[in-house]
Amino acid sequence: MKNSPLKPALAVFGIAVAIFLSCSDGPVLVFPGKDEPLPPSSSAEASLSSAESSSSGEADNSSSSGEADSSSSAESSSSSEETDNSSSSSEEVSCDDTDKCNGQCYNRETQFCYNKTEVKDKCGGRSYNVQFQVCCGTDLYPITSYACCGSAGYLLSGYGCRNNAVLTRCGTEGLYDPLEQFCTRDNNVFFLCGGRQFDPNGEWCDTSGDKEVIKGVCGSEVSMDYETHFCFGGTPYALCGGKNGSDYNPDRQFCSASGKVYDKCGGNPYDPSTHFCYGGTPYALCGGKDYNPEMEQCCGSGKYSPATQFCYNSSKVGSLCGINPQELYDPDIYQCKPEINPNGIYLKTGITDGRDNNRHYNAVLIGGQVWMAENMNYDVPGNDTDVCYSNNPANCATYGRLYNWATAMNIDQSYNSASFTAPAKHQGICPSGWYLPSDAEWTTLTDFAGGASTAGTKLKAASGWNRDIPSYIGYVPPGSDDYGFSALPGGRYYGGSSSDGFNNVGISSWWWSATEDNASYAYYRGTGDRNNAVSTYNLNKSFYLNSVRCVKDL
Repeated sequence: MKNSPLKPALAVFGIAVAIFLSCSDGPVLVFPGKDEPLPPSSSAEASLSSAESSSSGEADNSSSSGEADSSSSAESSSSSEETDNSSSSSEEVSCDDTDKCNGQCYNRETQFCYNKTEVKDKCGGRSYNVQFQVCCGTDLYPITSYACCGSAGYLLSGYGCRNNAVLTRCGTEGLYDPLEQFCTRDNNVFFLCGGRQFDPNGEWCDTSGDKEVIKGVCGSEVSMDYETHFCFGGTPYALCGGKNGSDYNPDRQFCSASGKVYDKCGGNPYDPSTHFCYGGTPYALCGGKDYNPEMEQCCGSGKYSPATQFCYNSSKVGSLCGINPQELYDPDIYQCKPEINPNGIYLKTGITDGRDNNRHYNAVLIGGQVWMAENMNYDVPGNDTDVCYSNNPANCATYGRLYNWATAMNIDQSYNSASFTAPAKHQGICPSGWYLPSDAEWTTLTDFAGGASTAGTKLKAASGWNRDIPSYIGYVPPGSDDYGFSALPGGRYYGGSSSDGFNNVGISSWWWSATEDNASYAYYRGTGDRNNAVSTYNLNKSFYLNSVRCVKDL
């Protein structure tokens, strides 16, 4: 009969319909009211009928808590089989349309190459770290505390899995279906009586009439109203949701202000309208939604992943750009542009030079400065003091133009041999809103990049230098281009001796500053393929033609 004791071995036939909310202590269990029909379970009824016929003489409705559910090793094996996300599909993938992973073709739309050695299926369109995460359906969970049950994830500490259904644990080993059964304080499993739980120590379920009715005494309370209260551990509790509401396990659950039953969080109730539970700790909802605190954080009303993103001004989410160590920038103004350089924090709009047929330049944020990510290539009208290396336009396209100092400053050529005190943020030949950097501003850049002696490593492009070819005598490792400055060896022109002419393309970069040393000399910065420094020099203003980089007027 229905109120005979239920052994945990019978619990396997229960129907698991635990309803998940975002509390990591496990899914929230919503119990049906007395008039709500239970889901059909032919296998459960058949097994129950068999059990009743063999135990019809029993009156005790308890179930020994010492009987284990399916062994943990079997459950673990089943879970691992369901959650193994490695790619074993027999579908053939054309290498013409995909990359290879350790020699194996894979589909980049649905798969990813893990650790450069193994093809894995994506989880909800995302790649992930299989050492720390498990994919259940389309969602990711921490592998140390969660497992998969079918396509759902469940918390190992309070739940178990049978037949692809998540069940609540009763004690350390037993499992039960909270829509048909309940767990007592001493960890025994019983069938509900008319959809309600009761205290087996003083109450029982009368099934002799048309419907199941709880009878008996709840502790010292002999006249408890079963339409408004239920008994647990000898103590009456008000039903959650008022008359004909839901009962619950007060040791593990609580009734919220909204009249719904939730699992306690770390043993304590919380406000589900403002918080969610994860790992036994309540967290504030993020924009009304929960998230995974182990892999995500809240930024204003949205969540983000600290592994690849950051929160700006407590309200905007930006992406980390490659190995660039700068984590804070305004994502409304700047963005990563991996198609150009994976490390650069680029000005979204770039620069448009209206003087030069709207020529476009890219620019990057480096520290508190915004630098052009390429050399100026503006052909100053009416003079021959700006040229392409070797007078070849293809070199201008790669390296930009070369200018003498007065031309770069956009002042009269007489100042190549006369003193000119430039005002702060002198525009020179730079586009409107940009200016030729002073020597001090070059120092700000190299200091941010680790100091002049090593800044070249972080500012030089990763390729395009003679000595970044390993077979080259005196090989120097290529630059890391940490910020997208992308310095290329455009060489220079020297016109002051018998060795006049273009030199050092592929070997060195030279950029003018707006700062004079004296009437005939000005400071500039240079880096080469022989070392990773950015050096300061003073050179004759008119003899040398160097490159120009501009800085944004912030």
